[in-house]
Amino acid sequence: MGFAAFADDECPDPARVVADAEQLVLFADLDGARAALLRVESALGCGGPADPIVLAHLWLVEGALLMDSGASSGAATSFAAARRVAPTVWIEGLGPERRKAYEAVAPVTGIGQLAIDAPLGTSGTAWVDGVPEVSPVSVRPGEHLVQYGANGRAWFARIVLVSDEQLLHIAVPPPPAPAHLPMDPNDAIADQVLHVVATPQPVVVLERPEVVETRAPSTRAYPHLAVGTDLAFGGTVGDVFHSRKTDPGTVLTAPLELGGGASGKRLWARGVVSIAPLFAGELPYEDTSGDAQVSPFAAGAHVATGVSFGPLDVGLLGGFTWPGRTVGRFVVGLAIPGAPLEIEARVGANLRSDQPFEPAASLAFVFPGLPAGGWRN
Repeated sequence: MGFAAFADDECPDPARVVADAEQLVLFADLDGARAALLRVESALGCGGPADPIVLAHLWLVEGALLMDSGASSGAATSFAAARRVAPTVWIEGLGPERRKAYEAVAPVTGIGQLAIDAPLGTSGTAWVDGVPEVSPVSVRPGEHLVQYGANGRAWFARIVLVSDEQLLHIAVPPPPAPAHLPMDPNDAIADQVLHVVATPQPVVVLERPEVVETRAPSTRAYPHLAVGTDLAFGGTVGDVFHSRKTDPGTVLTAPLELGGGASGKRLWARGVVSIAPLFAGELPYEDTSGDAQVSPFAAGAHVATGVSFGPLDVGLLGGFTWPGRTVGRFVVGLAIPGAPLEIEARVGANLRSDQPFEPAASLAFVFPGLPAGGWRN
């Protein structure tokens, strides 16, 4: 539970403490993240009612920490709490595996109750998940934040776990004594502190809207952005393995890809257009007059589809590039857990009109939210 003085400079900002914990989880500092999450409860015990967005980030970070610690059941409870208070909030840096675990959490059913027991003679406001309530409070099973205070400031906060059909009593301690009282009793600050500590305040009662559990859609659209390199050998497979120079020789380009796709629980598909400056070799073509020309770049489009196995995407890609190539590739993409990057390798061949085919391989770096099968999760 958290206790603190009412002075703003002595009460840490919960959002900042949660952000610190988030960074520690992303850098795999699990002990540091645990310590930061303990500080969040104290920060919530000396400020105003909790912001649902801050609570969602808190429980998302807690869920990621529990996943990394091997506590999958606890992670599911934390993710369910995050979805309950802010179903549209997600931290992209947590990566696709944690997003899959978040989306796999079943909707919470049942009902429990919280009885918030303030000391005799103490009057104030109770907040549950940042919403003013009157005790006892009916809640969904799972994690909840209970705060208690007066004049819009909490002096108590505790994160509790409520089970189905449980009546959980939360004992609220008396308000903390002020750190100091000014000598002049007519001082405005003294009057405010004494008012908070000693003057009974009416309980604020608001109708809490029904909490509706939602699940992320089973199919999700996503944008695709990638950069990389593409290497094609201007000859046959035998030429490549025997290292014989062919004409037009090795062609090296650097594609930039833009497009979009969609993914479900296992399947993904995308469509992409690209432009690729030429770095080595030649890209010959004939102009409208039939004269031979050489292009300084390639341009094209492709479609790809495949399946996901955790962080691994496997699929097939087909398309064309100008000038004069039809492309086919076998695709393997690997999402880097906790990092805003996916690496995709492609191996296959280009079919040209002037020779059977040319072996080719690509390496692409795909950015957050936009991977091989997409940063789908």
